[in-house]
Amino acid sequence: MGRVDSKKKSMAEAIANTIIGFFIGVGLNIYILPPLMGIEYYMSFEISAIISVLYGGVSLFRAYILRRFFIRYV
Repeated sequence: MGRVDSKKKSMAEAIANTIIGFFIGVGLNIYILPPLMGIEYYMSFEISAIISVLYGGVSLFRAYILRRFFIRYV
């Protein structure tokens, strides 16, 4: 029988994943996406952080729910 993962571990993994994703998102928003899209616009760190926090919150919720689903049913 497979190892049962606790809800606490699932949440810790989802949080770690989201924090790493936050920093990747901020970097993408500031340095990669504008030139890639051909936009001559500098996005401030504050705006980039707000956008990344919003996406990060959704990502955290999604990661936790998917993790619990796979542990229970797959």
